[in-house]
Amino acid sequence: MSLTGELRRDGLSLFRYPWRVVSIINKLRLFRLYSELTKPLPPSKVKIISFFLHYQPERTTLPEGRIFVMQQLAIQILSDAIPNDWRICVREHPSTWLRRLPLTCRDSYFYRSIAAIPKVQFVSNEIPTNELVDRSSIVSTITGKVGFQALARGRIAIVFGTAGYRNHPKCVYASTHEDVLRAVILADETISSGAIGNVEMNNYLSAVESVSIEESSLKIPHTAYELRLASMQSLINIILSHEKF
Repeated sequence: MSLTGELRRDGLSLFRYPWRVVSIINKLRLFRLYSELTKPLPPSKVKIISFFLHYQPERTTLPEGRIFVMQQLAIQILSDAIPNDWRICVREHPSTWLRRLPLTCRDSYFYRSIAAIPKVQFVSNEIPTNELVDRSSIVSTITGKVGFQALARGRIAIVFGTAGYRNHPKCVYASTHEDVLRAVILADETISSGAIGNVEMNNYLSAVESVSIEESSLKIPHTAYELRLASMQSLINIILSHEKF
């Protein structure tokens, strides 16, 4: 991000709406602060919980995040609960830096207060999501889809809000220190016993299927809605049959 880059890409719009210049300058300042606070990932021997921040405002944190719309609260609970030799790697939501979106719910205090929490460090947005997920023992979010992505990649997930996948057998719906400790124990058990078993996964997917979609009775779907139903049914059947796709 740079002011000259913004002028080159969107100069006419900036001159037409001068207030956007102030927004972009503030965003650049915060981006610079965030970059200064980031650190490299800890050595491979150090266990980490990755925490993926949400873009705000969105319903994924308000109301679905409950009191954890203040994401610092969730990170503080993680810090208080995990062992001293663990680290929490916090990554900002990339949409925060999109130039056409206004800068909301972020200021220098937000980043500095999180950076001051023990065992916490920011990491660069340049680290691919899959790479950070695979490096983590636990992936934490308020309600983000990255939690389900982590479950699919064999990791434990912690969610602090009403994520749709919160009842997954390897997901912990957290509010307290005890919940986080349960996730830490679950992570250790997963490392020693391997990824989630087929029986657990099949039971979970079958439960999701039973409450979310109906199987299309048509051999050849004729509407977009029927096509989506048939496609989802086909995908779930493939997953449950352990076929590769």
